[in-house]
Order: sequence, then structure tokens, then C-alpha cells
Amino acid sequence: MVQFIKQEAKEKAAEIKLKADEEYNIQKLRAVEDEKQKIRGDYERKEKQVEVQKRIAQSNEVRLGRMKTLKAREEAMQAVLAEAAAKLPSLTQGSGYATLLESLILEALIELCDQKVQVKGIASAAAITQKAMTPAVAKYKEWATKSQGAAWASTIDVTFDSTPLTSGCAPARRRRPRARPRPRARRRSPRPASPSCAGSAASPSRASAARSR
Repeated sequence: MVQFIKQEAKEKAAEIKLKADEEYNIQKLRAVEDEKQKIRGDYERKEKQVEVQKRIAQSNEVRLGRMKTLKAREEAMQAVLAEAAAKLPSLTQGSGYATLLESLILEALIELCDQKVQVKGIASAAAITQKAMTPAVAKYKEWATKSQGAAWASTIDVTFDSTPLTSGCAPARRRRPRARPRPRARRRSPRPASPSCAGSAASPSRASAARSR
């Protein structure tokens, strides 16, 4: 009887130990898996942080490169402007100054593309400016006849403003036509639109002012 009880106790203890071992293994596997997931999450988070930092560094590098390029471009432009400004006094004394004034006046007239224009110049170059205006206006009318039509070109009136400039650079001014009184009892038909200058192929690529020194 005692032997039977001992045997039952041993079997019960073995069963309890087996269940305990199984429970321990299950809990251990869960803990290991949880730690693996935690490590994976930490690794992915750090990997994303490294990627973000890498992109930020690349963006900063590109931005700094662009800033250096813009700075170098600005310095080069300032150097060119300074060199051009240094050569301008001698240019006004050269034989090609009249031709340069003519081309600048013509370019400004084409850019304005208006029928009533006034040109101003400095006091010391008033005579040469008026002299350069004559061929420039003739070429402007020729251009206007081809691009805007003969009727539009026939109303062109470019004059010289005798008021001297304080500096050697000023844009040509458009003259405002005088207002005419309108009859009260008369109805006027709509005025046809003048040809547009925006689509003309002869317009210059940049706006230029008529410079006279």
C-alpha cells in the first residue's frame, strides 16, 4: 500500500514538473520574441533616424553648394560691372560712341513699342544724342511698318527732351497724348485695338534704356 502511494506521488510530481517545464518554455519563448520585436523596433527607428540625418546632411550640402555658386556668380557679375564702368569713360570718347547710342536708342524704342516717345540725355552729350536719334528713329519706323503696320508706324513721333539728366542712364519716356473734348450728343463706335507688340519676333530679349553720355 505504501509502495502504491509512493508510486502515485512520483507520477504526480513528474506530471507537475512536466507542466511546469512546458509553461516555462512557453514563457521563455514569449519573452525572447518580445525582446526580438523590441530590438527590431529600435533598429528600424535608428535606421530611419540615420536616413533622415543623411538626407538633411545632403540637403544642407546642396544648399551650401548653391549658395557658394550664387555668391561666386554675384562676385563675377560685380567684377564685370566694375570693369564695364571703368571702360565707359573712354568709350564715350571713341569713334563708335555714336553708333552705340543709335543702337541703344533703337533697342529702347522697340522695347517700349509706343508711338509717342521722348528721349533725354545729359547736357554734355545732347548734340550727339540728337544726331544718333535720327537714324535710330528711321530704323524704328521701318521695324514698326513691318511688325505693326504702316498705319501704326505713320503716327510715330519721337522727340528729344532738352531737360538734361543728372546721370547717364534713363529710360525713354512715353508722351501722354492730350485729351480731346468729346461731343456730348454723339455716339462713338468702339476703337479697334492696335496690334500687340508682345508677339513680335523683332522685340529684344532684354529691356534696355537709351544711354547717352
